Amino acid sequence: MRHLHLAELRDSWTAWLSVSLTFITVNAAFALLALASASAQRAAAGGLHPDLVMTNDFTIGINQGMCALVGLIVIGTVTGLVVGSRRGSIARLQLAGASPRHVVATLMTQLAVVSLTCAVIGDLIAILSVQGALDAHTTSQQMERIPAVFDPLAVLGANLLCTGIAMLGGLRASLRATRIPPVEALRQASTAPSARKGMVGRILWSILMIALIAGLFALTPQARKVEDQQFAMQAVMQAALMLIPLVATLLTQAAPLTTGLLTRGWTRLVPGRSGTWHLARNTVLGKMDRLQRTVIPVMITMGLLFSMMTLGNSFAATLKAMGNDVQLTDVDLPGLLVVMGLPLAIAVAGALSALLMMARQREAELALDEILGATPAQRVLVPLLEATIITVTAFLQAAFLTLVVAAYMRLALPIVLSTFQVVIPWGTILVISLVILVATALCTVVPTLPSLKMPPPRVISRRVAA
Repeated sequence: MRHLHLAELRDSWTAWLSVSLTFITVNAAFALLALASASAQRAAAGGLHPDLVMTNDFTIGINQGMCALVGLIVIGTVTGLVVGSRRGSIARLQLAGASPRHVVATLMTQLAVVSLTCAVIGDLIAILSVQGALDAHTTSQQMERIPAVFDPLAVLGANLLCTGIAMLGGLRASLRATRIPPVEALRQASTAPSARKGMVGRILWSILMIALIAGLFALTPQARKVEDQQFAMQAVMQAALMLIPLVATLLTQAAPLTTGLLTRGWTRLVPGRSGTWHLARNTVLGKMDRLQRTVIPVMITMGLLFSMMTLGNSFAATLKAMGNDVQLTDVDLPGLLVVMGLPLAIAVAGALSALLMMARQREAELALDEILGATPAQRVLVPLLEATIITVTAFLQAAFLTLVVAAYMRLALPIVLSTFQVVIPWGTILVISLVILVATALCTVVPTLPSLKMPPPRVISRRVAA
């Protein structure tokens, strides 16, 4: 069995390399948090005020929870893309007599090896950046400086935790891989496993997220009973921060239903409908599993950015309207980046990995388009239009997340303050969306350009041999 695991790992290393940025970022985030916690504990032993230690530990705890949740979503997504690209190999394993248990064990072994390998780079990044992260946190909290320390046991624990999250995040994709009919190894069907499988788990997760979101809204009026206004405001802010990953998780679990409906709906409204647009739209809708897995990390990236800006602008405008009578930390964008920066980095890494992972599949599709008569310009425009569809669909879902956060702020701020301002910076959001569109387009179009100069049969044969 060991030889089988090693052979599959050697055969799939290019696929895992395409998504290694995600694993490096997740490992770096958890190692950084572990070193920050160890540094704070060392500072506490040296006389740091207990209240400052509690504030630091709370910020680290919030980061760990959000990184774990976003990491689960993103790793599950990119692992699903890797498994999708390896469906032929997995089906051939089943034809050779491998049981579902052996297939899952093979994929989970690959996940563990990839995560631990990427941990080496992630640890180095964490060691080099921990002092800067501590300085940013202490500055935003107006705390005394905390010297960074290196704790090998803390880093090792973070690596093992990250490996566990990676394996848990990839478990669903691994289980789905065992449902692929072995005959697919012979016919190389392009269809993905039925999205209906696993829907029960998604429905249960969605119900749980809806219950938690509703609970936050329902419990917020209890803040009226809190006499300390500063504490009440901090509680509202923390609840708003918790709301972001909850809504993102809800959108992720509902993706098999909402992403397809949303994409079909808005693309149908596009005027003109040239042949190139028709080809791009049908290619995207025909690859629904790929669309879902590509949209999710882009949506999380945009959702985190938009909601962070909404929170920062709303709190800043509220404090300004009150004449700055109430002073709070973490309400400006730099302060929010201390809390949300690491989950945001994981989401960005996942988005880039998801887009780059699909390069070879897009190359084969464009080669088929050339055989069918597509011009060179059309073969460049098709992935460009696909990037546009991905970005717009992600934007609409991220806008929904932002509106939920804004609705919570509209409910919560009047409860704890005499006046309030809820500000959604739509102008800045649109500018950031254009930047993300350009980045998405580059990650979608550029990797396919070399294949446009190759003969279509050669490009297709590479895909079939994968």
